[in-house]
Amino acid sequence: MKISALKFLLTLIFTINGLLCFAQSLSIGAGPIFTLTKQEVKLVKGKSNFENTGFSKNLSYEHLLNLKNSYALFTAAFFKGESWIKFKEGSVSSFDGLGFRGTDIQRFSIGFGFAPFGIEKSYYLKSFLTIGCQFSKTLGHEFFGSQGQIQGPDYFEIEPVTAEAYNTFQLFPSLGIKTGLLIYKIIDIGITIQGVYGFKPYQKIYFKYNYKGIPQETAIFASDGTGLFIDLGIGINFVNLIKIIE
Repeated sequence: MKISALKFLLTLIFTINGLLCFAQSLSIGAGPIFTLTKQEVKLVKGKSNFENTGFSKNLSYEHLLNLKNSYALFTAAFFKGESWIKFKEGSVSSFDGLGFRGTDIQRFSIGFGFAPFGIEKSYYLKSFLTIGCQFSKTLGHEFFGSQGQIQGPDYFEIEPVTAEAYNTFQLFPSLGIKTGLLIYKIIDIGITIQGVYGFKPYQKIYFKYNYKGIPQETAIFASDGTGLFIDLGIGINFVNLIKIIE
């Protein structure tokens, strides 16, 4: 799946490159991701959880447009879907959180960017807006973190915690900024911070419990890709490289 999707992205890049004439840069990178685990059915005294849930591998391509300081942007990201149940400190005797990893995520997007101070400056700042598609593929169910029976003093499990993962497809919007250095006008070293909003859950956790002895509705925690993605990348500016070679 990754290979075929990557072939599609590269084919799209080279097609547009042939149509527009002004290739810009290709970058690879990786970085931490911070995703939101939403509460579809609220845990009593609980809250949605936002934290570092791993790392992503990234590929991005920028293509100059015939508009001043603007460019088209194509990105791909690959990471594992991760969700958490977090308990208030002291409300569970054995641990304060339980994680679940059940999906492999592939995300592709296309968008428009603008560099207000110039694209080919030694130091640059860019902003961008994209629309993309996200695919999830189920993996073997994996719980991690502190594990054990949840047995008070506040929360008492009625049944062991369960989870589901799904094969999904969804469209998503994102907004971000990129800043970095263009060394010798060829080597692009940058940091990208991208905010993504998801709509369709790719995995869920179910917690059947009593709260201080009183039965409650099953709490449901869901992840859909909403989060903050940080990419530390290095790339090559082909426009300037070709000029030097010539």
